[in-house]
Amino acid sequence: MAQCGLHVPAAQGSRLPVFRRIHADIGDEQSIAADLSTFSAHLASIVEMTRDLPLPALVLLDEVGAGTDPTEGGALGVAIVDHFRGRGATVVATTHHGVMKAYAQSTPGVACASFGYDPTTYEPTYRLALGTAGRSLALEMAERLGLPGQVVKEARRRLDRKEAQAEALLKKLEEGEERLRQEETRIADERREVEASRAALGQAQAEAERRKRAELEAFRRELEKRGEEAARRAADAIHQAVQKVETGRRSAAAAGAKARGEALAGIRAAQMEALNAPELGLAPEPGPPAAALAVGGRARVRELGVVGEVMSLQGGEVELAVGGKRLRVPRGELVGVAAPSPARGAVKISTVAPGRSPGAGTSEVNLVGLTVDEALPRVDKALDEALLADRHEVRVIHGFGEGKLRKAVAGFLEGHPHVAAVRLGAEGRGGVTVVELKE
Repeated sequence: MAQCGLHVPAAQGSRLPVFRRIHADIGDEQSIAADLSTFSAHLASIVEMTRDLPLPALVLLDEVGAGTDPTEGGALGVAIVDHFRGRGATVVATTHHGVMKAYAQSTPGVACASFGYDPTTYEPTYRLALGTAGRSLALEMAERLGLPGQVVKEARRRLDRKEAQAEALLKKLEEGEERLRQEETRIADERREVEASRAALGQAQAEAERRKRAELEAFRRELEKRGEEAARRAADAIHQAVQKVETGRRSAAAAGAKARGEALAGIRAAQMEALNAPELGLAPEPGPPAAALAVGGRARVRELGVVGEVMSLQGGEVELAVGGKRLRVPRGELVGVAAPSPARGAVKISTVAPGRSPGAGTSEVNLVGLTVDEALPRVDKALDEALLADRHEVRVIHGFGEGKLRKAVAGFLEGHPHVAAVRLGAEGRGGVTVVELKE
């Protein structure tokens, strides 16, 4: 089959020889015209095989030694098989001769095989059993085909005792092999069932494990989600509480600064009033003449003792800004006041003409060299004074350094009730913060 290109019913990895010659003596070639009996026809074919046997060769012999005396035919069959084996050929022979069965079982290099029959129905099972010789079942088949039982019984009686024992032994062997085959089949079926159950159990376990992992993962995600929500709510609550505290602190600081400014202004006014009392006979030192007054300068009202910024000069009147209010005061009632030199960290309030730096209505506080604790109260005071003076911007000079002071100022200004916007000043880039106040 392999040499003809046909599919070979063999296991993977099987190896087959390639023969130069394949001889087959199969069937019944007897012919009256050719004066050939069954035996002589078989023998003539075998003779041709012996003359043409290039190796490697395969010799197939069907019923070798048949068609003649069983004893002589069996002996001749053994000799023919042995002859071809001796010449190196591979031989496959079928036979019913007991002597050939014994030869196969007792000769090294020769193996016997048989096709099984059902021991109860004597029907062929078409299974090849290697290593055991099969029985011919002539008497059983005769009885099954309807030959009278007396005839079959007589035939059994006439069997040679040794042949009968051999037949009985072969029968037991065949029955045992059949039982063994059935047991092997049962075991194989049970093994397949066990494997199937094991596979199903493995799949069920894998599915259960997958579901368990999925449930655990879902539970973990739910816990994480709840934890994140709780943390977010806690953070929001803390932030709101901090904002409330910070807003309250800023409001309190602004109110305190305003009250402090008002109190100081009242104290100064009371002091000036007391100093100007006629009964004391104290007169204030003369200041510079009113002609020295200039827009942007400072002046004090003689009668009130308050100091303000000169906004405009209109003939005999001067427009003065005091505490966020604008007053028109006769020039003769004003005394010029020299601007004090700014100390480190002091608040400097200045007003310049439009189009000039730092801009109209701008206050300035210098924090360079101060700590955070020293700087923040000054910023708060500068915001209060700018509001009282109706300023719109406050320039906070904090310098560069490590950025701690700038960050502290930015944090203080964030959320301040009077702050509209905060930006870095272009004049000092990162060293100045410009605060825009609400209207």
